[in-house]
Amino acid sequence: MYVHEMISTLLHRLEDPNQRIATTEKLLDAIDSAQMTLVNLLHPHYLRNLIKKESVALTSGRAALSSLTYQVARDGLGVVHAQISSGKHARRVSVEELNKYNNSLLLASSLDPEYYISEGYIYFEPSGTSSINVWYIKIPQRLELLFTQAAGSPASTTTFRGGSAELSDEDDAYNGAVVFSNQFGSYHVVTDYAGATREFTVSPAAGENFGSSTFYLFCHSLDGLALNGVNPTTQSEVSESFHHILLLLAEGYMWREQDKAVRAGASLDQAYAEISKLNEDVKYIPRSGQLYS
Repeated sequence: MYVHEMISTLLHRLEDPNQRIATTEKLLDAIDSAQMTLVNLLHPHYLRNLIKKESVALTSGRAALSSLTYQVARDGLGVVHAQISSGKHARRVSVEELNKYNNSLLLASSLDPEYYISEGYIYFEPSGTSSINVWYIKIPQRLELLFTQAAGSPASTTTFRGGSAELSDEDDAYNGAVVFSNQFGSYHVVTDYAGATREFTVSPAAGENFGSSTFYLFCHSLDGLALNGVNPTTQSEVSESFHHILLLLAEGYMWREQDKAVRAGASLDQAYAEISKLNEDVKYIPRSGQLYS
């Protein structure tokens, strides 16, 4: 489900189909908060599309979580597994358990490594390990709908550049999508997209040259548009199987914003109940080496 579909659905649930009360900014904030809630509460089994694997170099037996490509979810608890590069998978221990394992019989070794998370670092034993593989849950990217618009190079009636860093750097990423230019109040179909410059070529042509303004980017999943590598800023990275829960959470947050406590509670209670049931249904967690490879 794309972000504008979520917004449209939320507006109908909030009995505000003409958007006279809820602002787009508030709706996006509610959806983003709902994403974070889902990632924080759902069992990692359901978040596999958000789990990333990276090779990390260790310095004095540790590596900063901030050195990873993406921000780690759950304040470091989103690190779900580690292993010696091309070696054994490690067991995770808590800081509180370190003393328990600090004896000659339970000391970590290359055959039985361990790791723990503390103060923004991943620590790995045995000492002397130079690099490890880390699996972690990334924070989902913030959803966007409105982007800044600048003149093309050269300025024309059929090209403009997106000024937002969130836009894809892949060529043809938005070919076939629809944009709405706030400069002219008109819709256009993207016929070409240059990732390096974020330049859009559109049809039909505008009445005048495109200039500085803003535009909405629509990638409707039901339009049958030929979209290649659509940037996840327009579609939630949380699996679509859980978008109904995401919308329940966002609806609850919006009702709470409007001081409708009873309606907020009803939506949030339903969402939390579904999350709890999903987590209870996780009966089998594969051992190290089966889920992580």
